[in-house]
Amino acid sequence: MRRAVIAVALLGFLAAASAQDEGRTIFPYSTCDKLQRDSVYSVSAATGTGPKICWTIKSTASQCNPAKPEDRFCCGADLHKFELDVKPSCANNFEAWGYLTAPGSDEAVKVGRAYIRAPPNSEPGEATLYVAGLELTPGTADGYEFCLKITKGMCNSLTKLSPGGELWQVALVDTTHACCPVTKYAPPPPPPSPPAPCDACLVWTVKHQNDEEIRIPFFNNEDRCDTATEAIMEMLKPFQSSTSGIIAITTPPTCSDNTVRVCVRLWSTEEGVRVSEGLRTLDNLLSVFGIDNKDDCPANLDGLLISMESTNTNGVQTRDCLDIFQAYECPMLAPPFPYCECVRKRFVTPFGVSPVVTNPKPRKYCVAVYTMPILNGRCNGKDNSADTIDKIEFWFDYKLRYGLDYITIETMSGSAKTITPKAAIWGVPKENTLKVSQLGWSQSDVDSKMPQICFTLKRGTSFDDLALGANVWSSVFDPEQVCCPTYFGSVY
Repeated sequence: MRRAVIAVALLGFLAAASAQDEGRTIFPYSTCDKLQRDSVYSVSAATGTGPKICWTIKSTASQCNPAKPEDRFCCGADLHKFELDVKPSCANNFEAWGYLTAPGSDEAVKVGRAYIRAPPNSEPGEATLYVAGLELTPGTADGYEFCLKITKGMCNSLTKLSPGGELWQVALVDTTHACCPVTKYAPPPPPPSPPAPCDACLVWTVKHQNDEEIRIPFFNNEDRCDTATEAIMEMLKPFQSSTSGIIAITTPPTCSDNTVRVCVRLWSTEEGVRVSEGLRTLDNLLSVFGIDNKDDCPANLDGLLISMESTNTNGVQTRDCLDIFQAYECPMLAPPFPYCECVRKRFVTPFGVSPVVTNPKPRKYCVAVYTMPILNGRCNGKDNSADTIDKIEFWFDYKLRYGLDYITIETMSGSAKTITPKAAIWGVPKENTLKVSQLGWSQSDVDSKMPQICFTLKRGTSFDDLALGANVWSSVFDPEQVCCPTYFGSVY
């Protein structure tokens, strides 16, 4: 029994010693009561970086809320000494003084000299700076400013004094050294880094929706390029700012064949979402093509697909920075042509006529014939006669027939070009139809010879007038005249 009592007592002693040792390893390196909740005292964040550093003392009765009733002793304790956790190495040639300034006063009263010491039970590397003689009470302390003025030594700032740099600890110690509430300070975390800017491009394109290999050189025209550039700069202007939206236009509007492209840098992907919502409109698509009303496309865009989409700077469509896609197919109004009962629907035979009419020299205009996939159901004609082109009819003004000088068929054989004159055969006057007949081209002929039908005009004749408008309408006939898919082209 006696051994058991001794063992219990020994365990209690060891536990108490352990608690004391643990307390001594925590600033201010003694066994005093360090908890703020057992005291009324604390200090504000330090002001000044050095050699003058100040703290405002707070005395807040509601702060004292000890877990145990017996710990209420420190709620009424006086304030005798200021202690700061410091590096022992700062003691070398160090001199500083403590000052108190009463609330509402401008006069700082010297309290006493500051000393750096290693507390008796501290570990190596532990030290405190203390100034004694504050002599304040819970009723008088609130609002006093305590300042430390450093006059000598290498540790002439708070960050140099404190082992934690900007992280510091202050203890306010009473006369009995039983109470030492500790205020620990860590600077607020830095604000989050601003989001990274992002780069994106906007591309406006016109294309033949059924054959992307055909390039429509819409923007090669200087006036159309100027119209596009002006519209793009105007639409981007509201989104350019020194703090949000678009930082800068990194690549100005650039026209090339069937596209116009502009690249921008945005403040962030979040701003990209906002800018995308503002730019993703049909009007911003149409305005670049000079279209005021979606039902009033210019003739050279009839039946073509126009689009606006966001890409990365390498031209790959992406939603990473901007997320924009708008597309519109300009309506195509076909003329009453050809004047016979046949299947006029496009893409029903293996042949087509290019939507781009070239102008290789003054007064000469050429239309290319090519093979193409069948997309709208096959028109077979009689005995697969649609596998051959018999003739191509053009909707030309009969009254201007004498303004047409001559017609040629130009074909290729390797790198050699063959130019063959062709007679102009006109239909009845009211039908305004020019026929280029007896062609006899198969799919292999068209693929290998890459034929073009060229019209050379006499001086003073306008090609737009001859073609009855900005579009050149043509119908491709099979030998039995069952299939006549009708196409259009424009000079760009």
